[in-house]
Amino acid sequence: MTTTMSSSIAAPLPTAPATVFSLPGVSWLALQVQGTTGTLTVGSASVTVEVTPPADGSPAQVRVDLSTLTVGALIAAAGSSDPLSSLPSALTGAISSAAVTSVSISVDLAGHRLVGCELTVSAVPSWAPGGVELDDFAVTVALTRSSDGTAIDVTGTAVFAGAGVAVSITRDPAVTGAGAWSLHAGLADGATLDVSAAAAAYGLTVASALPDLVLTGCALDGTLDGSAVSFTASSSTDWTIPVGPDGISVGELAVEFSRNTAGSTGSVSGTVRLAGVDVPIAYAVPGGLTVHATIGKVAPFALIQDVVGAASVGALALPPELVALALTDVMLAIDVDKAELSFAATGPGFKRVQAVVRKGTSWGFAVGIELDDDYRFSSLSPALSGLDTVHLPDALIVISSFDDTAFTFDELQPVAGTGVSEGVLLDGRLDLSGLGADKFLGEAHLDVKAEIGPSLADLELDAGVGDITITDGVVLKDAKFALHPDPENVSISVSGAVDVTIDSSPLEFIGGVSVVPNGISFFATMKGTWQDPFGAKGIALTDVSLQIGSDFEGVPSIGIAGGLTVGAFQGSAAVSFNSQNPAQSVLIVAFNHLSLMDVVATFCPSEVAADIPADVQGTLAGISLEDVDLYVVPEDTSIGALNYRQGLRVGGKLHVSGFTAQADVEIDQQTGVKASGSLSPVVVGDVFSLTGTDPKDGPDLDIEVTTAAVPKIAFDGQVNLLGVTAGASVSLSDSGFDFRCAGRVFELFSASVHSYGGNLQSGAGFMVHADMQQDFLSDLARRAAAVLQQAGADAQARIVGAQQSVSAAQADVQRFTASVQSAQSDLAKKQADAQAQLQGLSAQLAQAQQALGAVDAQIATTRAQIQAERDAAAAKLRDLQQKLASAQAAVSALNGQISGQQAQIDRLNGEIDWWKNWYDNLAWYDKAWGWTKLGAEVGWRGAQIADFEVTLQGLRGSLAAAAGVLQTAQQAVNTALAAQANYPIDQDPRILTLAGAEAAARTALQGAQSALSAAQQATSALISAASQAVDAFQQQLGTANLALEAANAALAQLNGAIGAVAAVSAYIAAHGIDSLVDVRSASFTGTLDATSGGSVTLDADVVFQGNAEQLHLSYDFHDLAAGAQAMAKAVLPSLPV
Repeated sequence: MTTTMSSSIAAPLPTAPATVFSLPGVSWLALQVQGTTGTLTVGSASVTVEVTPPADGSPAQVRVDLSTLTVGALIAAAGSSDPLSSLPSALTGAISSAAVTSVSISVDLAGHRLVGCELTVSAVPSWAPGGVELDDFAVTVALTRSSDGTAIDVTGTAVFAGAGVAVSITRDPAVTGAGAWSLHAGLADGATLDVSAAAAAYGLTVASALPDLVLTGCALDGTLDGSAVSFTASSSTDWTIPVGPDGISVGELAVEFSRNTAGSTGSVSGTVRLAGVDVPIAYAVPGGLTVHATIGKVAPFALIQDVVGAASVGALALPPELVALALTDVMLAIDVDKAELSFAATGPGFKRVQAVVRKGTSWGFAVGIELDDDYRFSSLSPALSGLDTVHLPDALIVISSFDDTAFTFDELQPVAGTGVSEGVLLDGRLDLSGLGADKFLGEAHLDVKAEIGPSLADLELDAGVGDITITDGVVLKDAKFALHPDPENVSISVSGAVDVTIDSSPLEFIGGVSVVPNGISFFATMKGTWQDPFGAKGIALTDVSLQIGSDFEGVPSIGIAGGLTVGAFQGSAAVSFNSQNPAQSVLIVAFNHLSLMDVVATFCPSEVAADIPADVQGTLAGISLEDVDLYVVPEDTSIGALNYRQGLRVGGKLHVSGFTAQADVEIDQQTGVKASGSLSPVVVGDVFSLTGTDPKDGPDLDIEVTTAAVPKIAFDGQVNLLGVTAGASVSLSDSGFDFRCAGRVFELFSASVHSYGGNLQSGAGFMVHADMQQDFLSDLARRAAAVLQQAGADAQARIVGAQQSVSAAQADVQRFTASVQSAQSDLAKKQADAQAQLQGLSAQLAQAQQALGAVDAQIATTRAQIQAERDAAAAKLRDLQQKLASAQAAVSALNGQISGQQAQIDRLNGEIDWWKNWYDNLAWYDKAWGWTKLGAEVGWRGAQIADFEVTLQGLRGSLAAAAGVLQTAQQAVNTALAAQANYPIDQDPRILTLAGAEAAARTALQGAQSALSAAQQATSALISAASQAVDAFQQQLGTANLALEAANAALAQLNGAIGAVAAVSAYIAAHGIDSLVDVRSASFTGTLDATSGGSVTLDADVVFQGNAEQLHLSYDFHDLAAGAQAMAKAVLPSLPV
């Protein structure tokens, strides 16, 4: 900028050039720089600072500590365009009295401008933006040069709810006023915060049952116009709501608090997984700890099961149609303080549904479902389609796992009333019109209930209707109404008690009325027992049923049915009733199952069962009959085309020990029972069969349990096993089966066979024992003797050959022993001669080694002396070099001082030139006063130059003297270097002389060593040859000894292995072959599966060479030669087979 002044005004005195740095719009901040120093002005304070440009060209940094300025003073000094003036009053009001503790600026020296400024402000005790308090609030205000002026950024630290936070305050340029400024704070590193403290900062209190959630990701945000301040955070703390046996785990926890002019609110939200659905829940603060959620659609019983467990829901055995229900618009609430979960919802066909989960003695639930008045039950299950034809308003289904007379469904009143009972109950008001029952009962509506079980098909609507008159004199007492919603036909019955007399027998029946189109049908079941029906003594009918049909014109028919008990089995009895002669009635009882022993116990004397032996009691007890008809005929009777013989008899399928026979059982009430019948053929693979005489038929069944004979259970027929076909009677007992037969086993040899086991239909447990006869014993003895005779002859020949090999080996050992002794004598003589020669040569070698050692010792002493001389010369040289370095340092120091003085003179001369040039460029009218100024500036600088010149002359004199000292020191060093010996010590004349003497001594030593070595080689060769001869003979002797040992061992082993075998030949020669082996008896035992192939384990009593033995060996009836070898091996284990 150029300034123009009038001539009457004197121009200001010029000064050295200076630069002023500032930020756009910031009037209270300036930096004036002169060289590397400057003056920083902040408001009313000015501070001298050093400004040093960094070597890398980056902006210079200047920082000063202040304590006299306040933020308010700077804001007061700020102009309208100053960024400080834009700060919101909510912030400036809090920090205006705070001191500016330090100022840091960034200076672009090359660009001649300030880059930025940072004000550090001391902390204020408290600031409450929007009513949320921040303690120890300290800020840093940063001003930064930007393309359109100066930007401002405010950051800081504070304490929120006891936790350190980092604060930033920013401005939205699109918004005006205080609302443009917003605050954001997040947790400082290492700081922790929990939900209780955060709530307290908003003046709120969370429920004590809420766990102390540790918060993460915290954010405090608000606008500085005071409209609202919010806080958000998340938490990974485990929170399990104590509802249900295992509790309800809450995940994805989020915390939010907000404060505005209306006050503070908050929430804790999260997610729970129920019925396979992630359900968002929320707890509103302030208030009791109740969380709420809304679910669009859910399966209610799946949700309840997730809370209370499968056992609680499963214990009710709910119909699957109920379990599969789906509800919509579900409003869920969990009261943590009461440990209770509830939800209300709607659904198709439902007015309202409410469920409660709570804990009494254990965790349980109750669900109420209020049905629409026109609800179609077929939508729940096709089995209930019959109810679509009836009108059942005010219907309610209640499912409860507990009893509670005081329980209420708040949202289902007044229909639900008070109290619940364990189970599933349908309750409603039944419209009887159109069902036919309104005329019969004289009622238009009935309050009905239905207990719902696992199957909806079994549902029945019930109600009490008092006493009902059926016909004259027949009254149902305490009648009960029942509607059965069969999909094909809705049926209605009314049940109660009635007294009736039949065949002069007064009977009391419990029964009911079935309403049919043309009238009613009465059906009833007798209470108690009908003794001696129709005069049949000893017989009692229970559960007798009576049916009376009426078309309002009479009683045309009577039907009687009942039950008869035999042991633990119940039969259905029917009476073929002869109304003209009741004594000729026939009682027929049908059983689906009956035990034979129950028949005995029921109809026979007690001694029949008491006399049964213990070994068949279990088998008899296991005999049962299927599809049984029991006939009780008091006397020979004919009814229609059917004839019945007098007596007691049973017919049906009889099961005994796993077999089935069509059998008849005759019952003699004095002596017992007899059963006969036939079975199918019994076949076990291809190893066993039990048939009739004709193989196509099965065996006969014969069972007798009477007092006249031993009880018998038998199958009579023909058996086939192990190649034997013979007749047999197979008896059964508790231990299994047992039978005997005889024949030729495997179609070879005669044997007696005894079979027994636990299961006649399996070869695994089917045991067979065969005693072999004489044809087998003779054949086996003959074949085994032949095997032993041949083995004895072969063994004797092998032993003779082994004895001959031992004799030949002994001759070789004796011959090689003599050769070894001769060679050892020759070796000893050669070793003595060599020892004498080597001792003389060794003495000569020792003398030569001593002479060489003396010369080497003299050389070492001389070398040490020379080294000491050289070390002393080197020490002297180092001392002279140090003196030279000191002299050089003095010269260098003086040169430096001279250079410094000269630099000052050059600087002053330059300034004088500058002032002269300044004067030359002045206008003519400024020359007068300029000449005076020029004289002053040049004068004092000239005086300084003169002083520097005097000092410079003195320094140059000192430099000359120091240079002389340096030259003398250099000459001394040069002389020492010239005298220093640089050749190796080994080239010293003294060492060279001794080296010659050493060479002569070493030559003499080498000669002695060579003579000794030659003698050692010669004597070694002679001794080696003699030793080799000894070794060769010893090796041959060793081989001969090994051969002898082997031959002896082979002979001994052969004697041990087959000596006994060879002795057989001598026994036969003395006693004859017929007396060698005598098989006295033989048998085998095993399972049918194991023996049917012919391979058995044979037990035999044998006499071998006069000695009796009991043998146990494997024998194959299909390989008699191998069996003979096995017998021979058994009597003579050393036999090589």
